[in-house]
Amino acid sequence: MATNLQTGTEASTDVGGGPSLATLMSGIVNDAQELLRQQLALFQHEVRQDIERAKEVAISLALALPFALTGGLLLCMMFVALLHEVAQLPWWGSFGIVGGALLLISMGLGLWARQRLAAIEPTKGPAAQGLKENLEWTTKPK
Repeated sequence: MATNLQTGTEASTDVGGGPSLATLMSGIVNDAQELLRQQLALFQHEVRQDIERAKEVAISLALALPFALTGGLLLCMMFVALLHEVAQLPWWGSFGIVGGALLLISMGLGLWARQRLAAIEPTKGPAAQGLKENLEWTTKPK
């Protein structure tokens, strides 16, 4: 009974001298796994950048808020007094006009902020799309 034992480089080559099908497939799988790891790392980096940008915006808003509230309150009081003096409106009418104007301004700013917040989408970046495509390719090869 003859046995054909291959060792070292002989095991990784077929009869024609090239790499065997198993070696090629193993290399493809390893390359695909490495590509997925790299794309996942890139995706994580993009998410971290988005989080850092959101933190910077939140800190800026938190620092500006007390000053804006104080200044806004003083300006509102000034406008109420101005309306009362110039237009000869009662105090409640002056407060109503200024309050209504502020309400409209705040609604506009709220809509603008909502649009800006919706623009922060880490799953829409190129790294996320590439990762999604590669995951689809590895789970459902054609």
